[in-house]
Amino acid sequence: LDGTDYLVEPGTNLLEFIRSRDTFVPAICYNESMGPIQTCDTCTVEIDGKIERACGTTIDRPMTVNTTTDQVQASQKEALDRILEKHMLYCT
Repeated sequence: LDGTDYLVEPGTNLLEFIRSRDTFVPAICYNESMGPIQTCDTCTVEIDGKIERACGTTIDRPMTVNTTTDQVQASQKEALDRILEKHMLYCT
C-alpha cells in the first residue's frame, strides 16, 4: 500500500484495510454494515496498474495498491464531479 508492505488476512476488504492504515480514500456510497454498493466510483485506487474500486475488492493475493497517483486522484475527482453534477440538478 503506497510503497509499504503488509501481511493481510485473505478475504479482507481493501477499502477497510486502507482505512485501518489511516490512509484516506473517499468512499461516498460505502457503508460498513451494508458492504460495497459500488455505484459512486469515488474509492478508486490503482491495483497492479489498473484503476479499480477499493470497496469491491477483496484482498486474496499479493497486490500493489496506490492511493495517491495522479491517475487515481483524477479518477476520484471525475467520480465526485459526476455526483455533484447530478446532485445540482436535483437539489433545490
